Amino acid sequence: MSPEAFAALEGSLVQKLEGLERLVALAEANRQALITHDVDAIIEINQKQTDELSRLDRLQRASAKMLARLATALGVDGPGASLSAVAPLLPDRQRERLEELSGRLTEEASRLATASEINATLSANALEFIRLTLNAVSQAQQEEAGQPVPAAPGSLVLDAQV
Repeated sequence: MSPEAFAALEGSLVQKLEGLERLVALAEANRQALITHDVDAIIEINQKQTDELSRLDRLQRASAKMLARLATALGVDGPGASLSAVAPLLPDRQRERLEELSGRLTEEASRLATASEINATLSANALEFIRLTLNAVSQAQQEEAGQPVPAAPGSLVLDAQV
């Protein structure tokens, strides 16, 4: 087995982990921007998230190639090989390192998923608030102009049955 192949895969996994950590930090910053209604920050953070996701996508493809090379060097069918298929064939120290990185990647991905769910809820609530505000402004303008005001549609968030 080529030590270079393992080192390349390990480096790629470390970069993916760092990228996920950056995405979690950006998601947390986005949450604060949503809470404080800082639209400029939300736009800036979303651009950074898009850039980071593109970078992680490239890293994912590169990691898959590196894993396939390592798998082939270990006698495992390269294309589509998984870390769990390759890890048992590695020396103990390398196997433990891959298992550690895999666990940390899974943990960060879970943190990112949770942060994303929270942000999606905050975004939906913010959009609902904007919709209600626009309806109220529109009704006030219609009343001021002496026009009949239709009944406002209910709020999906506020009228929800619990």
